[in-house]
Amino acid sequence: MKQFFLVLLIGSLLGLYSFASLSAQGFVTNGSASYLGGECYQLTPDASGQAGTFFSQDPIDLTMPFSEQATFFFGCKDLNGADGIVFILATSNTALGGGGGGLGYLGITPSIAIEYDDYRNSNFGDPVSDHMAVISMGQIDHNMATNLVGPIDIANIEDCEEHCFFVDWNPVTNTLTAVLDDNTISYTGDIINTIFGGNTSVYYGFSSGTGSLSNPHRVCFGPPELEPMPDVSICEGESIILEADPNGIAWEWDPDPTLSQLDISDPEATPDITTTYTTVIEYKCGYFLNDTVVVTVIPYPDAEASNDGPKCIGESIELAADGGTTYQWDGPNGFFSTLQNPILNNIYLDDGGIYTVTVTDAAGCTSTAETLVEIDEGPEITIDPPPDPVCISMDPFLMTADPPGGEWDGDISPGGLFDPAYTGEGIQVVTYIATNSNGCVSTAQIEIEVLPIPEVLIDPPGFLCEGSAPIQMIGSPVGGIWGGIFPLMEYSILQLQGVVLI
Repeated sequence: MKQFFLVLLIGSLLGLYSFASLSAQGFVTNGSASYLGGECYQLTPDASGQAGTFFSQDPIDLTMPFSEQATFFFGCKDLNGADGIVFILATSNTALGGGGGGLGYLGITPSIAIEYDDYRNSNFGDPVSDHMAVISMGQIDHNMATNLVGPIDIANIEDCEEHCFFVDWNPVTNTLTAVLDDNTISYTGDIINTIFGGNTSVYYGFSSGTGSLSNPHRVCFGPPELEPMPDVSICEGESIILEADPNGIAWEWDPDPTLSQLDISDPEATPDITTTYTTVIEYKCGYFLNDTVVVTVIPYPDAEASNDGPKCIGESIELAADGGTTYQWDGPNGFFSTLQNPILNNIYLDDGGIYTVTVTDAAGCTSTAETLVEIDEGPEITIDPPPDPVCISMDPFLMTADPPGGEWDGDISPGGLFDPAYTGEGIQVVTYIATNSNGCVSTAQIEIEVLPIPEVLIDPPGFLCEGSAPIQMIGSPVGGIWGGIFPLMEYSILQLQGVVLI
């Protein structure tokens, strides 16, 4: 993403005048010094017997103010490490001093320097602790008159950390000031005349050296290289954790109601629409970088689900989905399919119900759709009962059923005419077949019992005289009905009858 950096200047050191930025120019490396890429230079590798310097390609004018900001790395070995870093103003940009306790500065003259020494050389008047001093004329002995300020004790600097360095030259007050972390040292004097013999054109640079003990020594300008946030995409309704450069020490996001917090590196974002988020990242030593990330909100896929039902029992029904690139179906009876348009074969009633498809698009966003599968079991049939009883001697009669319009099967006409005389006595099974508007067929059956004509017998009463007492007539089979008028008596069983003459 686009980025910029702001250097946090120490206002008390600058005054209200303009200044020249040292790191805006290239550098000339000497000895063990090398360019590491970006805005970083190595003065010494982690090896013994090294000496390195790098100086500006172009000189600066000491009648003009200048200021520089950098980070120093002194390595990680404290007890067994050496020796430190020196900031130098000199008349040559190819100068290289002695290594070891000489810090790559020993012998560079004319010059003035600010020394950060992390190894004690007692013969040079070094204190026990790490220290800083203003020295000159290529001499590092604090007992000599060339030692202008210090040495001043500082905390351990061989701690695997980047240390913030700031240097400022004020030609109005003739003051050279340097700050390393919280440690400030300054020298006020007419260095143009006392150090450089009236020469106002000098080079600026840095040096380091190692003796039998060593550490890597590195100087970097500007903020660290930004670890930019990649643009991301989320699905509608989702959230995402934004991850700004974790190397910062503070973060300030532009206000946005969809951010969970504005002062952390990794707030949660829940945008409803595609949104650009911006944060200002503060790094150690007062550097700032700006980073942005675009969170693209992808709408849910337009999921669609349907089927080609209703279908009849035993048929096949096809499910259909659209709106994505992959599909997942779930339904009754544990149904599962990853086909876009699966087919259910030989369906039955329990296959009916809600089928749900999860549709996933190319971005991985999902949505669901439902379709109701209806299984048509055919029309519900009700057969109207036949006459009761049905005797073989009855005339043909018409059977009826609901829904009308079906066909009859068995010993019955397709239209439903049942002829007892044709079928004969016994139980007859007839079937009614009906089809509904979906073409689904149902059947229903009914049993019709055709009864035979019974044989009627009357026990003769014999001869009776006028005035005789009443007698009980007996007929077979029992249960019949007597009728008639003397002398003609009638005995009938249902529609069947016998006649006797008395």
